[in-house]
Amino acid sequence: MAIKRLSCLKRRLETDSQLYEKYKQTLDTYLNEGYARRLKGDDKEPEDGAVWYLPHHPVVHPQKPGKVKVDPIDTSALRFVWWPEGELSREPVDYQMLVHIFGAASTPCCAGHCLQKTAEDNQEKFSSEAVLTVKQNFYVDDCLKSVRNEDAAIKLAGELRELLQLGGFRLRKWVSNSERVLSSVSTENRSVQSIVLNVDAKNMERVLGVLWNFRSDLFEFDVKVKKKPVTRRGILSVVSSLFDPLGFVAPVILHARKLLQELCKEKYDWDQEVPPDIEKRWNARTSELPDLSVIKIKRCFQTTGREVKTHELHHFADASSCGYGTVAYLRTVDERGNVHCSFVTGKARLAPLKMVSIPRLELTAATLAVKMDQVLRQELDLDIGRSVFWTDSTAVLQSIYNVNKRFCTFFANRLAKVEEGSDASQWKHVPTALNPADDASRGCTAAMNVTDLPTNPVNTKDVPVEYLNMKPKQMLVVHVTEEQCLFDDLICRYSSWKKLKKAVAWLQRFVDYLRSQKNPQLSKRLTVADLERTELAIVKYVQGRQFSEEIDALCKCEDLDRIGKKKVMKKLPSKALHRLNPVLNDGVLRVGGPLERAPIPFEI
Repeated sequence: MAIKRLSCLKRRLETDSQLYEKYKQTLDTYLNEGYARRLKGDDKEPEDGAVWYLPHHPVVHPQKPGKVKVDPIDTSALRFVWWPEGELSREPVDYQMLVHIFGAASTPCCAGHCLQKTAEDNQEKFSSEAVLTVKQNFYVDDCLKSVRNEDAAIKLAGELRELLQLGGFRLRKWVSNSERVLSSVSTENRSVQSIVLNVDAKNMERVLGVLWNFRSDLFEFDVKVKKKPVTRRGILSVVSSLFDPLGFVAPVILHARKLLQELCKEKYDWDQEVPPDIEKRWNARTSELPDLSVIKIKRCFQTTGREVKTHELHHFADASSCGYGTVAYLRTVDERGNVHCSFVTGKARLAPLKMVSIPRLELTAATLAVKMDQVLRQELDLDIGRSVFWTDSTAVLQSIYNVNKRFCTFFANRLAKVEEGSDASQWKHVPTALNPADDASRGCTAAMNVTDLPTNPVNTKDVPVEYLNMKPKQMLVVHVTEEQCLFDDLICRYSSWKKLKKAVAWLQRFVDYLRSQKNPQLSKRLTVADLERTELAIVKYVQGRQFSEEIDALCKCEDLDRIGKKKVMKKLPSKALHRLNPVLNDGVLRVGGPLERAPIPFEI
C-alpha cells in the first residue's frame, strides 16, 4: 500500500515542481531536526513484530510549531518510504518518524496526555488555576481561557508559559482583546494578527474554526463558497466547510442538510447529477451564504460591568416535520436588577426519513434540551442558579406533568430522561411566535437569520401570564378497585408451575388436616394424587376468574349427555373461545370438537 501510494505521489510531484520543492524541504527539515531518521541495515526489527508503513501525501496547513517525541518502542509503527536526498530517480528506502505526525488519530490523544502529565508533575509549584487551565481549557494545541480582569489574565499567562516550558512546550500565537495583556507577552510569541497595528486590518483570529475579532470581541463569519459540482459529494463538501460548533447559523445549514437527505432517500450516487429542481434550490442557498458575514455575536456573556447576582439557563425546544432543535440562553441579573441575555449554543437536527409524528419530535427536542443543559452546567465555569425549559407543545407539557398514565416505549424512554435531568416545575409554555427555537426546527435563509437573530428572548414581560405555566387540565378521576383474593397473590408469587402446585398442595393438606380433626394418619409426603388434585383445583380457579360468563352459559344448556358434555350450545360471549367449541368436564373448560371424540382421556 505504501509503495503504491508513493508511486501516485511521484507522478504528482513530477507534474508540480513547486509542490515537490516544498515537500522535499519539509522532509529534509524532519531529518535535519531529528524528527525522522533513515533506517540502516543493522537496525533490529521489534520483538513483537509491530511494523507499519505510513502512506503519506501533502497537506497544506498553517505551521504547527513544536513536536512531541514518540517512545522508541513505538517508532516502528511510524515508518514510511521516501527517495534518498529527495531524488525521484533513485530507489525509495525506509525511513522512520521519531515524533508524532500531523493527521494521525493518536496524535491529539498523545499531545493531550503530555500536557496533562506536565500539569500533574508540577502542580505544587503553580497555582491551582494554572493547573486547571492546562487540564480543562486545552483543545489539542489551542488554549482558550476567559478571566475576570486584566491583572488575572497577565498573571495566568505568565504561569502557563513557565509551567508548560518545564514540559518542553512553548506557548506561541498569543492573542487577547486587551492591549495591556498582549504587551506582557513578547512580540515573537504573539499572533501575527495581534502585532499588525494597521487600523484597516481585520484583526481576525480563528478559535477552533470560528472567527474571533479580538479588537471588538465579537464572533464573525467569513463564508467563501468554493465552486463544487452539484452532486452529493459536492454539496456535502460545501456543507462540511461551514464549521459552526456553537450553532450560530444552524438554521441556515439545516436546509442544505435537508437537500442531502432527499438525495440519500432517492439513492443518488455520489457523483450523479442532481435533478434541476434540487440544483435550483442549492444554487439559491449558496448565493445567500455570503450574507452570513453580517452576523456578529458577542463573545462575553455579561456586559453590564457590574457584579452578577444570578445566572440562569433558559432552553427553548421546538419541532416540525422538517426537523427539531433547541437553543440555550444565559440570563444574568446584576446587583441593580438589570437583566441581560446572551446566546450560548444551539442545535438543529433533521427529522428522520421514517415518518415520525410531531408530538414525538417535540418530545425528542425536549430531551435534547435536557441533555444540553447537563452539558452546559458541566462546562460553564459559572454558578448556575436554575434552568428553565420552554416549549410551545402542550402535548409535551401534559406528558411531563402526568404522574399516573403509562406511556408506550418511545415516550416512556424519553420522558425518563427528561425527569432525570429536570423537574416538571421547570417546564413552561411559550407561544410559537415567541419561541426562538422555531427557526432551528424549520430552518431559515441567511437573510432571515441575519435580521431575525434573537437577542433577548427570555423577557417574561412580553409573555402573557397564562402562558408561563400551563396548568394541567381539570378532569374527573374515578378509581375502580377490584377485590383481590389471597389465592391471586399466591399465584403471582411463584414463576414455576411445579413450585406453585407444591405450595397449593401443602395448603390443601393443611386444610384436610384441620377438617379431619387433626388426624395423625395423614401422610407427611405429597403423593401423585395430591398434585393431580391440586392442578385441577388451580385450573378451575383461574378459569372461574377469567371465563365466568362462558362457564355460566355452558352450565345453562339444557341438553347434556351422560357425561355432562353439551350437545346444543349457544354462542359464547368470547368469540375466540367459541371457535374452540369448548365443553365442560367435571367443572373444567376443555377444547371440544375432534379432541372431544378422540378415544383418549382428557388427562393425556
